[in-house]
Amino acid sequence: LTTLEGPDMDWVRKYGRNQLVLGGHIEPETDEEKQMVMQAQQQAQMQAQQPDPAMLMAMAEDKKGQAAMQDAMNDQAKVQVDAFNAESKRMDSETKRMEAINKGRNDTAKTASEIKGNELDNVQKLAQSLMPQGFMIQ
Repeated sequence: LTTLEGPDMDWVRKYGRNQLVLGGHIEPETDEEKQMVMQAQQQAQMQAQQPDPAMLMAMAEDKKGQAAMQDAMNDQAKVQVDAFNAESKRMDSETKRMEAINKGRNDTAKTASEIKGNELDNVQKLAQSLMPQGFMIQ
């Protein structure tokens, strides 16, 4: 392209040279070419830093998956807390039931003991009443 002669061929030669410089096939010679190469490198770096739209969509889907997993873990933890609370209430009810049973047993034992004591007193009084006057039972 650089050897072609003809009217308005300057822009074709310049375009061809620019493409060769940008492609790294020839070294830039002028300040304009050096500036053009630096701009192309900066633009390439900026494009490399910007993530691909498909990658952004994949990252968003990944975040949604992580959020769903965290929700599931939170739900599982809530179920465990609810189960613990239910077991605690059941144990509290069982404790109260056992206390009521023990109280009933204690009341029954106390009443039986009082009855037994009264019976012994009655037997002792009956025995004293049947015995002669000077005789004491101890």
